[in-house]
Amino acid sequence: MKTKSQTEIIGLVIIVILFSLAILFALFIIAQKESASLKQDYTHKELASNLLRAALQTTTDCRGLEITQLLQDCANDNQGGIIYCEAKDMYSCEYANETMAVLLNKTLIPLNKDFELSAELEGDFDPLHVSRGVCTGEKISSSPCCSIPTDAGILNIRLDICN
Repeated sequence: MKTKSQTEIIGLVIIVILFSLAILFALFIIAQKESASLKQDYTHKELASNLLRAALQTTTDCRGLEITQLLQDCANDNQGGIIYCEAKDMYSCEYANETMAVLLNKTLIPLNKDFELSAELEGDFDPLHVSRGVCTGEKISSSPCCSIPTDAGILNIRLDICN
């Protein structure tokens, strides 16, 4: 009788240990998935932020100016900009929009990512808007990333990459 009850207790202990191991294994798998998701979100956020910073510092064929300088001019004169870019026969606003579209398309289309880039001046003026596709789901944003001081106020630039 004593041996039979000891055997039952040992069997019960083994079942409890197996059940505990199964729960620990499940928790480990869940933690790994969340960790991978956090890493992917961080990577996308850094991609958006770093891509935007690099693009804004790109020197253009328009008088050798950086895109940041073209956007400053564009914001200061909300009629399209004062700086005329002879290479493309356009003013700073249009040139900055076109150049950013080319840069973002060449970078994000190979990654199969849709995006939305906007620059907003305090108020209603939106001198820069470039997008590809429609962001219907989750977006990874570069903000807070880039604010450019202008004579007309602060120009806030944001790049959203669609998941």
